Amino acid sequence: MRFVFLFFFLRITLYSFSQNTIATLELNEAIVLDGYTLFTPNRQSTTFLINNCGEIVNQWTDSPTAGLGADQYLLEDGSLLIAKFDPEIASESSIGTGGAGGIIEIRSWENELKWRYIIRDSLQIQHHDIHMMPNGNILALVLDRHYLDDIVQMGFDTATYNQKELWPDKIVEIDTSTNQVVWEWRVWDHLIQDLDQSKPNFGIISENPQLIDINYQEFSFGRQDWTHSNSIDYNQTLDQILISVRNFQEIWILDHSTTIQEAASHSGGNSGKGGDLLFRWGNNFAYKQDQNSQERKLFYQHDATWLDEDFHSSSEYFNMISVYNNFINSEYSLGAIINPTTSENGYSMMDNIFLPDDFYRTVSHPDTAKQRSAAASNFQLLPNGNFLLHAGRQGRTMELTEDEEPVWEYFIPMRNGFPIEQGEILTISDNFTFTGRKYPNNYIGLIDKDLTPQGYIELLPNEEFCYPLSISTSPSKENLTLYPNPTSDLLMISTKYLNKDLIIYNSIGRKIFQIHLLRNHTQIDISNYDKGMYYLFYDGKYHSFIKN
Repeated sequence: MRFVFLFFFLRITLYSFSQNTIATLELNEAIVLDGYTLFTPNRQSTTFLINNCGEIVNQWTDSPTAGLGADQYLLEDGSLLIAKFDPEIASESSIGTGGAGGIIEIRSWENELKWRYIIRDSLQIQHHDIHMMPNGNILALVLDRHYLDDIVQMGFDTATYNQKELWPDKIVEIDTSTNQVVWEWRVWDHLIQDLDQSKPNFGIISENPQLIDINYQEFSFGRQDWTHSNSIDYNQTLDQILISVRNFQEIWILDHSTTIQEAASHSGGNSGKGGDLLFRWGNNFAYKQDQNSQERKLFYQHDATWLDEDFHSSSEYFNMISVYNNFINSEYSLGAIINPTTSENGYSMMDNIFLPDDFYRTVSHPDTAKQRSAAASNFQLLPNGNFLLHAGRQGRTMELTEDEEPVWEYFIPMRNGFPIEQGEILTISDNFTFTGRKYPNNYIGLIDKDLTPQGYIELLPNEEFCYPLSISTSPSKENLTLYPNPTSDLLMISTKYLNKDLIIYNSIGRKIFQIHLLRNHTQIDISNYDKGMYYLFYDGKYHSFIKN
């Protein structure tokens, strides 16, 4: 009975005094998804896969000159699909934007290069997101350069806007077996303007929501990457593509069933509309609707994704669209779910405005400051029904229940690409990480993989956060034994080896004591220590004790 009481005392004290400042901050093992989270922190060249305790189970380390373009995925064979940059592989492009990389790779679980494709030259560059299709082809977002003469011919308003060239988006589909582009769609082929009647694309913008206004520049801020899409997804059942178009504050849906020629036109494909937009949502003002209110729903959104996975089929959100709504204001971001209204003829409209009128649902952490992010980020509906919010600017990943109860939180323990010690404090953008994607433990890509923990990213990790039973309460066969534990005045230490340093850290990882052991038995006066958890490092291992 005394041992049981001591165990529960230790466990309660652990969570009271051993609060982490980085890495795993919260864990409710009973209702969290048992799974693994994949991410690539900024300013370094390693992609990590971690368990819920924050232990690394696999990592893909690239050359020192490489870095993440923007996103990465774990494929169904355990390989890593990644968009990246590396000046040693591809020369610098004369165009680019945040998230531009130009190199797409597939690397095996063991980090062997299986496939590479480069889209990086003076006229185009791959950027932000990529997507592996069920047929093994890859969809990629690409900047598509057009010079001054071209944009003037398409009715660009050079008197109002200062760009001398524009880099709108295009989408390419790459056959990974032949390295050939087998399908393409371009913004450039679906432009409209109401400035110059002599140009072939002149029209009434509010009556043509399927087309893209070349002079909608409200959020481009004079940048050449005028549309700046940041995510791409594919729905096999619909044979449609979904992209998030940040500078239009919209999501767009396109018909993928077209030929390349039809995708450049206004007819053909399952929709009969060629490459024109089938659906757009988030900012009606982008096509001159709701001009008086200018109210919009999306704010620099990222990660527009169809909820169409097999495990989504039992959810009320099945076949809806999730998105991370980044910058609603300077202090506020949300996860959001949209349920596009459809009919037999496709996506429904009312007065040339695509439906619905509002979100189906929004999702928020109780502490809204934790999900604030002006850029990057992603939002997932997980197989167990929980939600995952990853605030990219903060490098913070959070799992919430359907009722928005926090059950897991991981705060990436890096500053400017370098691991830091447990106990240090991070500020905004120190650990910028574009996405953090979670995979369940039964994901097909993890079957038969070695998921043995390989240690932690952070320095001086708090191993007892997840493993409180590892606390030593009695003499043992370890190289070091400390007792009594808990204690109030004297800490007795027995050691197997001599001529080694013994170091004590407080609960936030600050070194407060160090001694070089020359005897097998030592006692340390801790009567002036504050109450709480402490960590003792000796012979390559950490041990815990409690001052009461």
